[in-house]
Amino acid sequence: MSDNLEKKEPWNAKRIITTVIIVLLALLMIGGSYYIVIMIRQSNDDSNVFGYYDGEPIKYESGTVFAVNVGQSDYATALSNNDFNSLWSIWYSAYQNEIIYQAMTKAAEEAGIVAVPELVNRLIISSGVYSDGENSFSEEVYKSTQVSQRNSQYNYVEKIYPYQVVMRDMYSTKVSSNELNTVVSLASQARNFDYILIDFNVYPDDLASEYDTSAMEKSTDENGNTVEPTLSEIKAYIFQNSPELVTPYIDEAVASAAALAATDFNSAAQQYGVVVVENASNNIGSSSYMMGLDYADESGYLNTAASSDEALSRTLFTEKEGYVTDPISVNGAYIIVRVGEDTVDDSLSYYVSALYNAYAGQGTIVDYASAVLSSDKLEDHFTEKFLSIFLSSSL
Repeated sequence: MSDNLEKKEPWNAKRIITTVIIVLLALLMIGGSYYIVIMIRQSNDDSNVFGYYDGEPIKYESGTVFAVNVGQSDYATALSNNDFNSLWSIWYSAYQNEIIYQAMTKAAEEAGIVAVPELVNRLIISSGVYSDGENSFSEEVYKSTQVSQRNSQYNYVEKIYPYQVVMRDMYSTKVSSNELNTVVSLASQARNFDYILIDFNVYPDDLASEYDTSAMEKSTDENGNTVEPTLSEIKAYIFQNSPELVTPYIDEAVASAAALAATDFNSAAQQYGVVVVENASNNIGSSSYMMGLDYADESGYLNTAASSDEALSRTLFTEKEGYVTDPISVNGAYIIVRVGEDTVDDSLSYYVSALYNAYAGQGTIVDYASAVLSSDKLEDHFTEKFLSIFLSSSL
């Protein structure tokens, strides 16, 4: 179904909070009367519109997925504590859920999925909402229920059923052997790297020792005693506050290390230190099934550089073993990278195979949600609407 979606810039799947999707599914499953909502659309009122999906307004109003998700969160606590970050997170997650719900409902309509009266009545009976505790349906309980509540229950099931069918179909996604073998193969193929890191630590120890540290924030141990800063902490402080003192030493060290590394990387590594990165896969799509540089590079410098430079990432995973890069600037430091050997981690095969099969359905939903939230069909006004509501209310 997501093939028909026009794409904007692709979303990283990690931006889609899987638990939000799971909460949405649980919330909208047919259960007790606790989850009864009335699907009312006030088509002429745009005051509560946070955006549009495929031309339809995304509204915060009674009975919508948007409102129900906010109501079932810690919204009241966040509001009473003036916790703006939590408020934002709660509302944005609920807003995304409303978008995904609308997209799935639209997909169901296009597929011709409808809830005929007989089916709706059968689903209501099986839900136990009119049960007397012994029988799934009690005529006495049904007749004692207010007409407005019975109508609300019927309307809810009628509207939610198409969404549930789409969601259930996605969760039942099966993985082909070819697809699984491809994922396992990609996940188990990796490459090693070594890189020399040159940063503020090249600043001379004697100059750092003489530096006035009185303005530095003091830290204490568990007994409340003041802990003196380490030389590395002092150098970091100097670099942050007086970079002009440290930069010349960094530049000199980079030039020296680069010249040496070009002919004898091991000697340069021995002199300046080296960071070892093992079994990093070429995780272009940021798949959770592959151990990319974000997992393998504990120091993080190589991952930061590669994730922001597509050409560098391509170089790292296509050049032959022994290739040495020029100095690369990363967050005020420099790295010089040597491409290591290709590796195959067979221990990942069973792990990835089991994981991929177990989460195939969930992965399908995450991919679908990602496509929906990055689609050109989405006209997003959440930020300005949210700020206008909460900032104006705080004045």
